[in-house]
Amino acid sequence: MNIGFYRASLIGDNMVALYGIYAMKCLHPDATLIVYTNAYGINLYSQFHFIDVLIDVGEMSEKTLIEDINSRNFALFILTQSNRAACHIFKQTNIKRIITFMTRWSFAKQRFDTVYIPRFSIAYVPYVLRLPQYKRILKLVYHSINPPPPPL
Repeated sequence: MNIGFYRASLIGDNMVALYGIYAMKCLHPDATLIVYTNAYGINLYSQFHFIDVLIDVGEMSEKTLIEDINSRNFALFILTQSNRAACHIFKQTNIKRIITFMTRWSFAKQRFDTVYIPRFSIAYVPYVLRLPQYKRILKLVYHSINPPPPPL
């Protein structure tokens, strides 16, 4: 079984994603963990043996990325960046289940299993709503071990 993880951002964001990447491998030890990242991520993640395959998306075209993803037959994919561009790319793939944060670009899309976590941080908002980024990513990973709700 192939499991994918997408995090292509600056070095600090890639470091924060390590919690989720490691947790994914712990939850699915027999799966092949394939991480799609950029040059920052390649430099950082290449020292960790629990990541089975690293793919640099920095120089890939959208078409090449979609073809690469489709060739791997992912059962599950964690998309940590649910912006418009990423959602547009991933909805064109054959991934069976894409777990990502709920945004207007990922909401109600077929195969997207979304997790709602508010992104704002206001002093009077309860702590539950002010989660640091690494805990948000861990919530995506936790969601991966729960079956999606049945369709209505």
